[in-house]
Amino acid sequence: MTFRLRIARLGLALVVAATAAAHADTVKVGAIASSSGPFARWGEQFKQAIEVFQKQHGKTVNGHTIEVIYRDDGGPDPARAKQLAEELILREHVNFLAGFVFTPNALAVADLVTETKMPTVIFNAATAVVTRKSPYFVRTSHTIPQAATPIGEWAAKNGIKRVVTAVSDYAPGYDAEASFTKTFKAHGGQVLESMRIPLSTTDFAPFFERVLAQKPDAIFVFGPGGPPTVGMINTWATRLKPAGIRFLGTAETQEIDLPRIGKAALGVVTSFHLPRRSTTR
Repeated sequence: MTFRLRIARLGLALVVAATAAAHADTVKVGAIASSSGPFARWGEQFKQAIEVFQKQHGKTVNGHTIEVIYRDDGGPDPARAKQLAEELILREHVNFLAGFVFTPNALAVADLVTETKMPTVIFNAATAVVTRKSPYFVRTSHTIPQAATPIGEWAAKNGIKRVVTAVSDYAPGYDAEASFTKTFKAHGGQVLESMRIPLSTTDFAPFFERVLAQKPDAIFVFGPGGPPTVGMINTWATRLKPAGIRFLGTAETQEIDLPRIGKAALGVVTSFHLPRRSTTR
């Protein structure tokens, strides 16, 4: 997701928050995101977007001051995310929660959010089922099937008949695997194997050697972004690409990761949404 799009979505979320809290002089928003560890870039982007928006538009809406309180969940850690949400609600007395990079973290706070009737704006956490877990959830990003379904259709229509899927072993990976597989098979494609790779994996060679042995036309990959995704693409480029096995994915070639991926990105085919750009100056 692009930086500009995050700013726009965050602005909308904060305006809604300030409008709803009509009787509060200060509207407290507790933002939970990953600001340390291998996925720190997500939290950095969230904070940068908030700061840019407030610099451009100010920190007040309809006379109400917006105060953002940041908390670092350190990555996919449901217990930590729930603890932080409890602290923000019970100690900081926030009016709204926001953020949530990872699906497991968002799901971990669903019951708490529902019990306390805490409006929660999810910035990422794209597994389709997330917003069904609490009536107080609203998501400003996308869903995994919206990205994985089109690439399954594209593959089948572009001469790819046999595929191995290799996804990160957590809810968004399962969502991507299911959406791609359903569409690909519906258009006549064959899935030779469905592999799930632990999030902690740094060496993808053993997994991709299994792919190479089956000689598919392509591999469909879903990763969480950051180092794991970079490792997946680089391993594909050195081990599978020379054998003519194509790379299919969704958000694996986000702009923020491309400098680290480098020339390994050549030949990768992904399906993801693009932001609408304003024509006004």
